[in-house]
Amino acid sequence: MLKKYIGTKEFYKHILALTIPIMIQNGITNFVNMLDNVMVGRVGTVQMTGVAVPTSFILSRFTGVWIKI
Repeated sequence: MLKKYIGTKEFYKHILALTIPIMIQNGITNFVNMLDNVMVGRVGTVQMTGVAVPTSFILSRFTGVWIKI
């Protein structure tokens, strides 16, 4: 069975060169937000909510997924 691809090998190299740094940065951002929640979680529930709610909006903006409230 012959598979057909959209572009050449060079095309996929360029796409990977573009997307890998984006994925790494997204992982770093998620990790930092998790650390924020862990540090503030030791203080109290109200403070945790104050950090977790904006974090969810930030993550949705970075991932391109918007939620309706």
